[in-house]
Amino acid sequence: MNNLKIDISLLPTNAQNELYDFYEFLMYKYTNRRETTKINVEDIIPRKIEPFEPLNRKDIYER
Repeated sequence: MNNLKIDISLLPTNAQNELYDFYEFLMYKYTNRRETTKINVEDIIPRKIEPFEPLNRKDIYER
């Protein structure tokens, strides 16, 4: 199946478009796109945050 040739001109135009969309989906799914995605270490390092203070019911409903 390495050199598979398909004649899509036999299909109606809407079927050709659908087949092309599916081809693009498969290319996106199976090509190696991980090389282009760089992970920033700063994004995954835990950072210090202030402790959560529960909300007071009076403060919530005050206007």
